[in-house]
Order: sequence, then C-alpha cells, then structure tokens
Amino acid sequence: MAIQSAGTNGSVKTGKSRFLALDGSFHGRTFGSLSTTGQAKYRDPFEPLVPSVSFVAFNDIEDLERQFDPTVCALCIETIQGEGGIRPISKEFLTRARELTQQNGALLILDEIQCGLGRTGRFFAYQHYGVKPDLVTVAKPLAAGLPLGAILLTNEAASVIHPGMHGTTFGGGPLACSVALEVMRVTKSRLGHVRELGKYFRKQSKV
Repeated sequence: MAIQSAGTNGSVKTGKSRFLALDGSFHGRTFGSLSTTGQAKYRDPFEPLVPSVSFVAFNDIEDLERQFDPTVCALCIETIQGEGGIRPISKEFLTRARELTQQNGALLILDEIQCGLGRTGRFFAYQHYGVKPDLVTVAKPLAAGLPLGAILLTNEAASVIHPGMHGTTFGGGPLACSVALEVMRVTKSRLGHVRELGKYFRKQSKV
C-alpha cells in the first residue's frame, strides 16, 4: 500500500498512487483533506491540489467498480455525509468498498469527524454496518471544543507509521486529552438515550 515516495538514494519507489473519494463529500480545508473533498466550491479556489484523486458517484457500486483498480492506495468515505446533505452510505456500497480494498491491498478510510463519537447511538457510525475500516478519523467533539484530533488504525496499518512520522501541533496535549477522556466517559453513558431519540425522530418523520 505504498504511495510513490523518494528512496534514500534519490530514486523513486513506484507503488499505488491513486485515491478515490465520493461526490458530495467534505473532508476538510487543509491541503490533503481538501484534495479528497468532492465539492467544487471548496476545491476550485485552491487548485492545483494533490494529484491522482478521482471521485465516485455517491452510493453507486457500478461506478466504484469501474474506477477501482490495482493503482488505488486508499478509498476515503464519510460514513454519513454531512456537508453533502446528511446522506448515509448504503450497506451494500460500504460492503463492496471493503471487498475491493481488501482484494487490491488498499486502505478503507472512514471519516467520522461529523458522524462519529456517539451521534448515531454508537461510538462510530460504521459500527451499524458490520464493516471494519483500516483507518478512522475523529476530531471536533473529541475534546469538547478544545483543539484535538485523532486517527484510529488497525495494527497492520499502524505498523507502517513510526514514532515522529505522524504528528500535529495540537495532538496529544495533556489538557485536551484529559477532557477527551471525560467526553468519552459521558458519551458512553448516553448512547442509549441517543438511540431512543433516534427512534423517536424516525417515527415522527413518518407521520
């Protein structure tokens, strides 16, 4: 799953170099995340961005299969699109995405910054699907408004990152992390209440 990178002798290692993301997605405003954001109004003012990013029609399995090939290193998905209109990914699409990434040695990345951390009645929205991603991004409510973000990785994905390779100015301060632990405790205690509210709103929407 290596992306093209320079070797120690200046040579170039060739490997998987393409990213797939979804139309209507929003992954952030920094250079990398903006490159995988599938909305022209955010991307156009800052182009050129990271190359070799292609966008798949939302929940379109045929388009996903058509665009997926062995050059894909990662597929980036919001489990529930936020800026795209509060659209949940379908179970069929996410299941097929997991199959294709595993078959081709690519990462399945789920962005749960807007839909994770208890908002769907479970810690993460992907837990409703029975699909395990390779990488999950979390931020925003993690430290109740204090600057803090995190990525969750499988052991296999984490094995290629060594200490100091991945870092952030605001990642891991003692105050933010202490607050985050309390946020997680409170979130866990309220998941049942969130599920009950979800049932209520779904019932009301059918009236």
